[in-house]
Amino acid sequence: EALEALGKVYLAKEDWSTAIKAWESCLARQDTPSLRNQIALAYLMGKAPESAINHYSESLIMDPSNREATIGLVQLFAKAGDKERAKRYERRLVILDEERRRVEDSTPRGDADLEKVGAFARFAFSESIR
Repeated sequence: EALEALGKVYLAKEDWSTAIKAWESCLARQDTPSLRNQIALAYLMGKAPESAINHYSESLIMDPSNREATIGLVQLFAKAGDKERAKRYERRLVILDEERRRVEDSTPRGDADLEKVGAFARFAFSESIR
């Protein structure tokens, strides 16, 4: 957890390579989709799109419903001019969003609100680190 937090600090300081090193140390202990997403973001910011694509792709292999990785791949392929692959991930994103809406519609309202509060807390935490 400390190495993951340290990676976020280095990301906020725009020290991409040190953030990547910290997170890759975490990968040696436990490989998770969220960690892969963080490494991909650091590679993206550090102008290494191929490495970012690799980590987002690995993240999707571990969690096919990973929205963050899907969005990252859409953006990377669109920026690279690979419209076909960007469209493929856009379609995947539409399917994920439809599935998410269907689940939210069938979930009692209290649970959806709790998830929104949790998402806001995660956002506030990451912004405070920056």
